[in-house]
Amino acid sequence: MSGERESLDKRVYNHLLGQLATRQLELGTHLKAGRLATNLNVSRTTVRKALSRLIEDGWVKQNSTGCTYVAQWPSEGPEPVEVEVEHQSQIESVYWLIFDWILQGQCQFGADVNPRSFSNQFGASMGTVRHALEGLTRDGILVRAPRRGWRYGTLTWQDVIDTIEIRTMFESEVLRRAGQQIPHNVLEELKAETEEILQSIDTISERDRRQADYRFHTTLVEQTTSLVLIDVVKPLIRRSMYCGLTCPTDRRHQAKSFREHLGILEALLRGDLPAAIEQFHAHMSRSLVDGLRTQMPNLNSIVGLRNSPAGSATVTPQELETAQ
Repeated sequence: MSGERESLDKRVYNHLLGQLATRQLELGTHLKAGRLATNLNVSRTTVRKALSRLIEDGWVKQNSTGCTYVAQWPSEGPEPVEVEVEHQSQIESVYWLIFDWILQGQCQFGADVNPRSFSNQFGASMGTVRHALEGLTRDGILVRAPRRGWRYGTLTWQDVIDTIEIRTMFESEVLRRAGQQIPHNVLEELKAETEEILQSIDTISERDRRQADYRFHTTLVEQTTSLVLIDVVKPLIRRSMYCGLTCPTDRRHQAKSFREHLGILEALLRGDLPAAIEQFHAHMSRSLVDGLRTQMPNLNSIVGLRNSPAGSATVTPQELETAQ
């Protein structure tokens, strides 16, 4: 959904710049992305993009703990304007409502999408629904069929493997960058949430589990403050969550996944970045292998999967067919 967000973050930037120029924001004021996102009714990613531009301009800075604050006032700037975000906000909201509906296993791979049903279900206009569906198409979850509209993307096992491999490559860079600058309070919050999930793993809903998993990975991405990585990796995470519908896991595997999250966070908290990256690679490889084994009990016979940290790279479509 980068097309809608790009013009929106520029408006948020101009709005904040206008507040700085008219000194409505005091020097030293902390600019919290979450609070601004709520006040302006936009996403945190949109706010972070606007703040990144202000940091580049030198009006806003980050301290050693990662907090963003007003550093100086521009001598001139635009008057603060209302951020007209209603339409873009509705598109983003409907995007997530549809995505959440998909992750509950409500769709059938390859089936046609019924935009009218989403319009009725979520009380949104057809135009808003179509924009949201285009966003899901760009993220590789839906497919646009000429003269037929949209359909739910079909996945081969190689699609699943490729998605995880590419995501692992980019998220390794995420860890390298985020691990050097992520504030301890953010890590502690993620750790507390992960421990809470583990305590309730037998009763937590699949929806809440997926959301917690998404927050863990996307929070690390956002802490890089790299707009390129954010725009590239977040859609990959969402696509891999869609891939996860092909290989559901049981509670034992889910608990193992969150224990691995905990291990990564603890390594980051003690400043052991190499260990965090190594554990992350093992986490991604294990998640894929466990998912594949759910569908293919004979997968242990595939050479390389048991011992390779990135074992999925050794699997060919022919080997997968043999395992079946």
